[in-house]
Amino acid sequence: MPLECTGPDAHPTRPCLRFPFIRVAFVAVCLHALPAFAQSSVTLYGSLDTSIEVTNPGASYVARMDSGVYRGSRWGLRGVEDLGGGTKLLFEIESGFSSADGTLSTSGTLFNRQAWIGAGGA
Repeated sequence: MPLECTGPDAHPTRPCLRFPFIRVAFVAVCLHALPAFAQSSVTLYGSLDTSIEVTNPGASYVARMDSGVYRGSRWGLRGVEDLGGGTKLLFEIESGFSSADGTLSTSGTLFNRQAWIGAGGA
């Protein structure tokens, strides 16, 4: 035998809600999350360093692709997380790679250029 709902909770298509405190709890949880105004950021960055070299070793011209001629190819993540009270968490991880074939600069080591975490204040 189905429950019949009357009063302010009655709706023709929704089931009867006999526990209004669930609504109050939901609103309280939503309002509790509002005061989070901390500023955080994560930046993805990178640099591609490659060149095409053409040499003449004697018999004919030879072209080849070279990686890291100037400063080396790299990609990384840099971020700041505001912890509140003027304190910030800072981090940066950076990985070098060959633009010629995609291999890591140091075999088997991701984030081989730098990887650090720190704290700072205003």
